[in-house]
Amino acid sequence: MGRRRTALAVGARYGVPVILEVHARRMHRQGHAFFVAENGVWLTDAVPAEYLELIDTRAE
Repeated sequence: MGRRRTALAVGARYGVPVILEVHARRMHRQGHAFFVAENGVWLTDAVPAEYLELIDTRAE
C-alpha cells in the first residue's frame, strides 16, 4: 500500500480524510530547521501555511 493510500485509510478512521503535503525541501532551503527523532521520524517546530498544499483525494 502506498503512502497516500495508507494516509487515507488511517484518516478515514476518524471521519473524512484530508492530506496535506509539506514542501519540506523548500522549507529547509529557506532556513527552517528539521531534526530526526530517535524513532527515525523527521520533525520541525512549525510548518507555516505557505509550505502546505491540500491534496485532492476525491478520485482515490
